[in-house]
Amino acid sequence: MLTNLRFRFVGFSRFLFVVFLIVYTTKWQKTFDEIEQSLLEARFLANETLNTYVLQQIGPTEWKRSRSTFFRLCPSVSNCELVPPFIHYESRQMIAPSYGVATCVIYKNMSTILTAIMCYLYDALTYRRQVKDLTHDTYNVRFCKGKNEFNSIRSLASFRNSTTGMKLTWLNILVSRNPLERFISGFINKCIR
Repeated sequence: MLTNLRFRFVGFSRFLFVVFLIVYTTKWQKTFDEIEQSLLEARFLANETLNTYVLQQIGPTEWKRSRSTFFRLCPSVSNCELVPPFIHYESRQMIAPSYGVATCVIYKNMSTILTAIMCYLYDALTYRRQVKDLTHDTYNVRFCKGKNEFNSIRSLASFRNSTTGMKLTWLNILVSRNPLERFISGFINKCIR
């Protein structure tokens, strides 16, 4: 009888603990969501400097229309269809200064081949001696690692302005891929292989 009572007490204690966890998890999640929402509003809607700048650039009519579009697309933080601005995403810019070509390499968008091509254009003679096959020049083992690569468009722009003696018109290349194909390729690469 004592064992049965003890078993019931332990079971009831566990039940109360689980209920306690659920209640407080819900409470903290609600608080977290409220904080996220207020940060969203403070960052993107109440920022006077940003609002004033945008208002001057596009005018009051377009500004009101863009704000209403924002509220329609982003009614809350958890239900927002927009990628927030001013977030740093990894970026890889590559150049071939001799040809005045720059490219932004996006992963799973021909990035390996594009990296190899830009490396070849950067220093064709040395590349041909060192690398036997373009497809073997991969991200982890690549010939031009750190030579013609920049991690932001700003550093690339400063390179262009400081090192080019002649006024060269730069060709900027970006290869974009069908989003569904990119997703399938990434899924197979990361989740299946």
